[in-house]
Amino acid sequence: MLVITIILGIVALVFTSRYFLLKKDLKILNKDIIYRFKKESKANLVTNSSSKEIEELIYAINNLFLKKEEVELEYRKIDQELKENIANISHDLRTPLTAILGYCDLLSKSNLTTESREYVHIINKKSKVLHQLVDDFYDFSRIISKDYPINLECINVGDLLKEVLFEYYEDFVHSTSQLDIEIPDEDIKVISDADALRRIFSNLISNMLHHGTGEYKIRLYKREKNVCISFENQVMFMDIASMERIFERSYTMNSSRSSSRSGLGLSIVKELVYRLNHDLEPSLEDKIFKIEMILKMET
Repeated sequence: MLVITIILGIVALVFTSRYFLLKKDLKILNKDIIYRFKKESKANLVTNSSSKEIEELIYAINNLFLKKEEVELEYRKIDQELKENIANISHDLRTPLTAILGYCDLLSKSNLTTESREYVHIINKKSKVLHQLVDDFYDFSRIISKDYPINLECINVGDLLKEVLFEYYEDFVHSTSQLDIEIPDEDIKVISDADALRRIFSNLISNMLHHGTGEYKIRLYKREKNVCISFENQVMFMDIASMERIFERSYTMNSSRSSSRSGLGLSIVKELVYRLNHDLEPSLEDKIFKIEMILKMET
């Protein structure tokens, strides 16, 4: 009886020891997996464990990591090819569209009947819409593929904003909404990219004109060490849920296919603001929609 008790005790000790060793090995393995994910390391997991089961588990996990890396590599390759194809197709479409707009301009200056002139006007209007859509897709594909050049320099942001606003003079004149602009006379300078800022301002103003009602407010002001530019207008059909989606790709307030908007305008704004290391804060209160862009002031 004593012998059996001793044998059972030894067996229990062996199993207990093996249990704690396995637990220790699994704890180490868990730490290694977490470290690999955090550091995005591609090194294989290794172990000093004498357990065959632990070795087989590590072998299986390493194979899973390998498959994951292969899938991610293939995805990045396909994604990059898609971006390049979009950019190439958009670029190819821009040339004939530019030619169409040029011919429309020539035709509008020639002697045409009232009916023919109306047809030319429609062609010109639709071609401009299509040209803008193509530009949006082209620029967006370049931005997300990091093929959009960013040249940082010291910029008088007030003067640049005035230039862009002047380009929309006719749109504001023909709008039924009142425009309230507040831009200080003093020079306010930031470090940014002029072309990217111009595109950001243009897209925000276009979005305001297309979706806004009531009074349009555009303000440039200093807040502590930052420069803030806000675009504010009344909206009729926006809620918090839709506001939180406005920067998503191809999201539009009007889901109808008849809409002439690509839904990329604010996505381009978001991507460019991120590339420029600026901040963007949308807000909605009492049907007043506001987008505030925050830039670091040049000191």
